[in-house]
Amino acid sequence: MIAEFGLAALWIAAALALLQLVAGSLALKFKLAGRGAPLAAAVRQVAVVQGLLCALSFVALTVLFCQTDLSVKLVALNSHSAKPFIYK
Repeated sequence: MIAEFGLAALWIAAALALLQLVAGSLALKFKLAGRGAPLAAAVRQVAVVQGLLCALSFVALTVLFCQTDLSVKLVALNSHSAKPFIYK
């Protein structure tokens, strides 16, 4: 469940990156006409949300490593149940 949450957070962050690209491009295009300020503000807010989602995904992966959840391939290949907690 935690792995799916982290993956979903990353996919939403990727979608927000596309939104940020489009909104930023439109903000630059409309800046010449004087209407780009609201889009520029939206780009900034989307970037903050994107960063939070990436941080949540990292926390989820860290929890999976601490729990030694071997159902996740990355954890299974790079972790061991006998490792001390500090090295996980």
